[in-house]
Amino acid sequence: MALTGFGAAGITSIRMSNDENHNPATDASSMETPSNFSSLSSRQYSGYVDVKAFGAKGDGQTDDRPPIQAAIDSIRQTGGTVFIPAGTYRLSLNPEEQLGIKVYSNMQIIGAGRGNTILKWLDNVTTTSQHYLLAAHNGFVENVTIADFEIDGNKSKRGYETFQIRGEGIEIDGKNIHIRNMYIHDVLGEGIDCDACDGFFVSHVIVENTGGNGIHCSDARVRNVMISNCITRNCAHGRKDSGNIRYGGLVLRGSNIYVNQHISNDDAQVANIEGQGNEKENEIVLISVTGHAMADNAEGFRIGMQGRVVLSHCRSNLPNTNQENLRATDFRGTLNLSQCYMETGDATPYGISMNGTLVMEGCTANLRNRHHTEKAFRLDVNGRIVMRNCDFIPAQPDHQASQKIKTITTQVGLDGASDPVEVQIVGNHLDQDENVLHLTRNVIKGFVTGNMVGKSIRLEGKNITCVNNLVPKITDHGSNNAAAPNYHHDH
Repeated sequence: MALTGFGAAGITSIRMSNDENHNPATDASSMETPSNFSSLSSRQYSGYVDVKAFGAKGDGQTDDRPPIQAAIDSIRQTGGTVFIPAGTYRLSLNPEEQLGIKVYSNMQIIGAGRGNTILKWLDNVTTTSQHYLLAAHNGFVENVTIADFEIDGNKSKRGYETFQIRGEGIEIDGKNIHIRNMYIHDVLGEGIDCDACDGFFVSHVIVENTGGNGIHCSDARVRNVMISNCITRNCAHGRKDSGNIRYGGLVLRGSNIYVNQHISNDDAQVANIEGQGNEKENEIVLISVTGHAMADNAEGFRIGMQGRVVLSHCRSNLPNTNQENLRATDFRGTLNLSQCYMETGDATPYGISMNGTLVMEGCTANLRNRHHTEKAFRLDVNGRIVMRNCDFIPAQPDHQASQKIKTITTQVGLDGASDPVEVQIVGNHLDQDENVLHLTRNVIKGFVTGNMVGKSIRLEGKNITCVNNLVPKITDHGSNNAAAPNYHHDH
């Protein structure tokens, strides 16, 4: 699956209101489906049914699950469109299958728009099992579109403590699945849970106030995914790590996954990338993903997979966090970071441990008004590092606490490690007073030039050419390094 046709002209930008009294159902009302998504819509079928013809009331009180399911079942063999007019349709739980509404192949489930058509659990719907309000996962389904309505998980009146049991909004398992123009909120578990899909397209969807992840691609069999112009807000707060799984706005596991123009607002984590399998086949691309959260344990981007990951024009502002903003652990492959901006609290903005190739171009680490962090970039790579035109915004003095700004280190390589790394460090602006560029002893070959460094460059590796840098001091504790000419500057 190639990433084509997603230039700035083809995508309408979206914004998240900071007003606590905002109406999320209409927050993205100005978002128009780009032409490239229109061409991906599932095929049309001859069948067409209106759920009200089967007795659905939409009055906010009646249990409308049986008539809605009857409408869907009536075109199960032929396929077609099920229309749900404006109204609030309350749903009971089908105890035999632990779900509300069951969807089959070759169907479109279409409402009258977010805020107009609402599917909502009845109060005090209880179960001891994982369950779904709307599911398209019975074995394997194909060619399904779910669009233009609201899902209300009603979690405050479900009779559960928060996170006691998983109850998803939409559960998907199939091929050529489209979800668009939806508002999903107040569910006990995931907003959207994609298990084993090949061809999964989500656009113009808002997911808010979930107990689990906002949008979750949860299986290594997930492939060929496009998530575009979506919002996750207040997803998975208070949820804890379980093994290697971290809860938040986006959790992406699979291959060939593309996310474009996504906003994460006050989620437990902006994005968790967990692809696995053949590293030559896996590719996950995030373009213009923006996150903001005020919690002191919020996380930005967490990456642990094999393959190729690209983050372009991604931004995370976590001013109070004690977690690394962009964290890569146990990563094998190629990591490309372009024009990314990470602002953090008392933690390293970029903390990367990986095997393979790391390319960082035009990235910014912002430690403004923070005083305990000692590293802006921690780059522990067994392989190759290219770092070009990156910038650093330092902490400012805390006059009330009379604290001195600590020395901030850009660490390339890992102290005490034996994994070899080759580096190109070119044109970076690390020129505040207390900044040190440290190339550790496992750097076996390097080229360092055109950098502005505030305090010193410290060379502990070997075969490093360090020339034409603007720096007060260079210390060379390595071997076979060329460390001249460089230029001294005073602040």
